[in-house]
Amino acid sequence: MATTIFGPMDIFNQAGRLWPVSAQGVFYWPKPVYWMVNQPPCTIFFWKCSDRTIHMIKLEPNQMIIDHGRLYCSAGVSAGMDLSLYLVEKFLGKQAAVQSAKTMILDLGRQSQKPYSCFQLSRGHGDPVIIQTQKWIEQHYTQHMDYDRLAKTHGMSRWSLERRFKKATGLTPLAYLQQLRVEAAKGFLEQGNQTFNEITYQVGYEDISFFRKLFVRLTGLRPREYRERIAGYTGPDTRTSV
Repeated sequence: MATTIFGPMDIFNQAGRLWPVSAQGVFYWPKPVYWMVNQPPCTIFFWKCSDRTIHMIKLEPNQMIIDHGRLYCSAGVSAGMDLSLYLVEKFLGKQAAVQSAKTMILDLGRQSQKPYSCFQLSRGHGDPVIIQTQKWIEQHYTQHMDYDRLAKTHGMSRWSLERRFKKATGLTPLAYLQQLRVEAAKGFLEQGNQTFNEITYQVGYEDISFFRKLFVRLTGLRPREYRERIAGYTGPDTRTSV
């Protein structure tokens, strides 16, 4: 994936030299800038990275833009446009940013990557028991999960399983299951005209209200909003009830 690092911009001379960067470009900065990044409390992000820290750079995978004064980071190619609008608003005012957004046919104010992220099934931790547990949960995510029985299957207590699982994956078994079910629901919303009620039962939940709140928490969007945003240009009629 090509990455562009933007140099100083004359329009912002009053603020001094700026360093806007997009996606993986942070890993290719020259040493002086790299040194700046490593000073706390700097955070750099790229949502595809499953690790929160790479090359001593702390990643913040949910943010669209991070502002460190003269150091700016955006999440990816299209987020570079969000960063451009952000800088216009910061230095030239809200009205200039609104007019720029209208001219370029862009939405103004995107702040989170959550609606675009994909759950990463990370198995690079090297714990064979947890890898087997992950695979089992992934294969049976629509079923009722008995964590005590699951732990006993692997010869440990539930507490030991949860501690070991979180150390390896960064999530508890319950949180891992929730992520899988939300990811499956996103797929159903993307593919067809099923209602959210139907999808809720299909992924293993009976409490529609609970799953709707969980979906919003993990994606940042209501089910209808997610379907409309991701429907495409020739997809199903997004007016279908969700």
